[in-house]
Amino acid sequence: MLPCLGAALIIWGNDANKKGEAPPTLAGRLLASRPFVFIGAISYSVYLWHWPLFAFSHYWEFDPLSLGYRATLVVVSLGLGFLSWKFIENPFRRRQACRTRK
Repeated sequence: MLPCLGAALIIWGNDANKKGEAPPTLAGRLLASRPFVFIGAISYSVYLWHWPLFAFSHYWEFDPLSLGYRATLVVVSLGLGFLSWKFIENPFRRRQACRTRK
């Protein structure tokens, strides 16, 4: 509940910026920066990749995963998420893959 409340407060605090009533906050400027917007754009694809990678890794390893192994899985998830976003998600959004609903 606390993370949701925190996110709501950040959104609410930056809502006045859209109306021109207040200058942008530090959090608003940070979240609107290109790296954060990019991570937000690929986040769903990364989510879809990270879950099976981590789940299957836990099945293959009986011992807890080392920090290096988990970091590698995060990097692989980011890479696969980017590729999925670029070559699967974007063509469907731009109607390059399925031009008609048929």
